Amino acid sequence: MYVDTIYIPYQSLTQEFKILPISDIHYGHKSCDVQKLKRDLAQKVDERTIIFGLGDWADSIIVPDKRYRKDFDGTETGAIIDEQIEGLASIFRPYAKQIYGIGDGNHEDVVNKNCGTQMMKHLCEKLATDDHKPLWLGYSWMIEVVFYQGKLDRQQQTRSLIVRGHHGWGGASRTEGAEITKFSHDVKFWNCDLFLYGHVHKIKSNDVEVGVKVGKQGWRTQLRRMVVCGTYQRTYAPGQVPTWAETKGFPPVSIRNPIIYAKPHWKSGVELRVEH
Repeated sequence: MYVDTIYIPYQSLTQEFKILPISDIHYGHKSCDVQKLKRDLAQKVDERTIIFGLGDWADSIIVPDKRYRKDFDGTETGAIIDEQIEGLASIFRPYAKQIYGIGDGNHEDVVNKNCGTQMMKHLCEKLATDDHKPLWLGYSWMIEVVFYQGKLDRQQQTRSLIVRGHHGWGGASRTEGAEITKFSHDVKFWNCDLFLYGHVHKIKSNDVEVGVKVGKQGWRTQLRRMVVCGTYQRTYAPGQVPTWAETKGFPPVSIRNPIIYAKPHWKSGVELRVEH
């Protein structure tokens, strides 16, 4: 698991930031809605946006892979991996300074095991600027986001948010509450504020409440916010040739991702509000 800290300046306690977790784009597959992704980025990203990638940004399925199907190969050349990395870099380059980390999914992990190359690491390198480079997060990660006033070497009024991200595990489900139940078990094991998951191509959010001691004899509930981060891949394709998800009978899903609004609190911590 990758662990790190990032520092983000803020001017006042009235400022609100947007955490934009993006998962399961599956760029390179014909069922990837590239135009919707571009529209969402153009509409949602500004200078106060913090983008985290939750994996499977690239479809990463090449010809020798048993999952490969020519009908859904959206690349134009035989260099499938290179073309998918270049395509993603072209889409995200205008927003590179807002991307703080990109993680791996099970699709990129197969390429790493079979081909010996780290696709998302290469993408981070392509998106690097003179003063900013996205972190390569791996499959699971824990990042402390420190909001601060003043200068980086003389921080004032710091507020901290600990984020745990994991691409996800297990198969997608056909019931409404399965993902909440599955991932909420993970929330119990980590002392974090915000939990982000992908893989299942659904968008859900839930609060897990835990009791914490306050002062000598007091206590209060503390919210651990859990978000399942959606997809940009359509479950069903037009025509007679089925997608893999269609053959498994998975339900159709909307093409979108959540926004988590983060506001440094005047007392301590960071207030979170989820929109999807």
